[in-house]
Amino acid sequence: KLKGWKMQINMNAQEDHQGKLKSDQKTLGGSRSTSLSLKHILVVDDEPTARKLLGMVLEDYYKVTTCGSVDEAEQALEESEFDLVVSDYLMPDKTGIDLANFIKVKKLFITLILITGHGAEEVEKMAMAAGVSVILAKPIDEKLLIETIDGLLEKKSNDFNV
Repeated sequence: KLKGWKMQINMNAQEDHQGKLKSDQKTLGGSRSTSLSLKHILVVDDEPTARKLLGMVLEDYYKVTTCGSVDEAEQALEESEFDLVVSDYLMPDKTGIDLANFIKVKKLFITLILITGHGAEEVEKMAMAAGVSVILAKPIDEKLLIETIDGLLEKKSNDFNV
């Protein structure tokens, strides 16, 4: 397993006067389909702050569920329907690639975005073989993440409507 990297997230988050994290609400260029806001996103990250920030950013646009481990995510995927998963790559017990393999074996047909603080080139072959749709390197740009999710969800919707 890979160890020793430090994560940084660019998500314009700040604490309010009660010490709670809040995200700047931003509207992205162009109009968003209202059907996208009904989509259910699963966020998986073992780092509580990163998980909370990602969840807060995404819940401005989608229905969001967060999990702190691959095992929790696997259970959530068994119990609920999700349109897309955003997962950290490196977590203590299992990786985001393990989660992608679970999704593939269970034939869940869920799009997965893998976020890595490690060189994307190093995990790209394994990730693509496991069915990962996109790999994003940390620090994550909020606008790029939303645009990537919207594009993948629209593509998935168009693929099923053909």
